[in-house]
Amino acid sequence: MCGRARCTLRPDNIARACNLNTLPTQNIQMDRGSERGGTEGEEAIVHCMKWGLVPSFTKKSEKPDHYKMFNARSESVCEKASFRRLVPKNRCLVAVEGYV
Repeated sequence: MCGRARCTLRPDNIARACNLNTLPTQNIQMDRGSERGGTEGEEAIVHCMKWGLVPSFTKKSEKPDHYKMFNARSESVCEKASFRRLVPKNRCLVAVEGYV
């Protein structure tokens, strides 16, 4: 994903677009949790947010730059020291309609 992204979808349209349409014979692995424990029947919530990575080596005296490291190549994300420890547990979906 490049440095500029765009999404004009309303939250209710994003939720509708994420509806799965699968056959009963298809296996789909789903993993969903929340701070409250991820109980069944819990609704998904859509928030507008800014994203990025503040590296662990950032000095406490520095102002964090979230945009410096928000982009990772899928081919090397598991090899880069900045990202590899994050891959197994910290993921999110970023809904965009286009990027430059």
